[in-house]
Amino acid sequence: MKRWILLLALVLVCLAETACGAGLYSLALVKKDQVNIRKAPGGQMLDRLRKGEYVNILGTEIRGGREWDRIIVSRKTDNQVICGYVDAAFLEDVTEIYSGITEAAPGDRHMLLRDAQGRVHAAGESFMGNLSVSHWPSVRQAVISRFTSAGVDANGRLYTSAGDSRPDWLGEMSQIDCIFPCAEDFELLVFRLQDGRIFCGAENFAALLPERYRNADQVVFTNRFSAALQDGIVRVTTEDLELEKVLCSAEGLGNIRKIACGEAALYCLDTAGTVHVYAADPALLEADGLGGVADIAAASSFLVTLSDAGGLRMFGGMIVRNRNYAVFSEDRKVNFSDFLADWRNVAEIRASWRMLIARQRDGHILVLFPNRYEQ
Repeated sequence: MKRWILLLALVLVCLAETACGAGLYSLALVKKDQVNIRKAPGGQMLDRLRKGEYVNILGTEIRGGREWDRIIVSRKTDNQVICGYVDAAFLEDVTEIYSGITEAAPGDRHMLLRDAQGRVHAAGESFMGNLSVSHWPSVRQAVISRFTSAGVDANGRLYTSAGDSRPDWLGEMSQIDCIFPCAEDFELLVFRLQDGRIFCGAENFAALLPERYRNADQVVFTNRFSAALQDGIVRVTTEDLELEKVLCSAEGLGNIRKIACGEAALYCLDTAGTVHVYAADPALLEADGLGGVADIAAASSFLVTLSDAGGLRMFGGMIVRNRNYAVFSEDRKVNFSDFLADWRNVAEIRASWRMLIARQRDGHILVLFPNRYEQ
């Protein structure tokens, strides 16, 4: 028993130390082929990185006048994770690569970044072919739902990159007016057709959402409930009796300009800049009634608010995976408010269950991608 208590203490200490490090959780591109991953700065080689691969930077150290980035990179499956040190000269932070971004969409382990010309850039890990967007033309919207990347052009044509990267039935869709990203960890997208109907779909599945959602401006969808924003009024649908007690008072709420949701929580931002929270989690309810808010982003077990003054705050915690599932089966939920306090000039925030992206006013992006921590 004492051994397990000691192991738990070591995990929490490691996490606390990592959370205070410089360059925390940034996403970087490998600039050269055959770059060594080392056990310690200048130490024993563990593995090699390929040019064009993306890694997660946990922190930075200086040894002998040389800068070394401490990184984590996933290989093939969630259980194959390599952690080590890489010469910082061979890595380029994504915040330094992309500029002039007008829309940022976070996914499972990757992101889509659309520029002013409608071109979409993909960054992150290339699991399930989700980075194959080079065949897309200029699009007016780009979103992600875990492994599926989707874009819509000016004519309502839908472009996807799902599964094995070959066009699936979603790729045959047309007359799409808008796409809404799914809030949770499964591969669904929600679409608004040009006739106003709303449906959700995946590679070989489609279902119409309630008719009362027709012409909705925003839709959020989880495996427990859905909600829509229609002319500033909130609509909620659930068959979960326990969750219905939490969400029922949100039905008909007016003067709302944005909605977001977690697994069991609905968040509404009204036109006066006040946040309304419908959840059972006390940590999330702390945001209820918060004023002076310009934007909100949420997923899974957390909510992030952007104040009118540009400050960011997290309520609840973002899921951070233990890299060794054999030791601790439970994920950690970590609040990153202290880290987000360093972000500046933010115009918009977007979230997925594993990633938070802030688009700055000058078109650059900031990325929080915790992914995993060490045992």
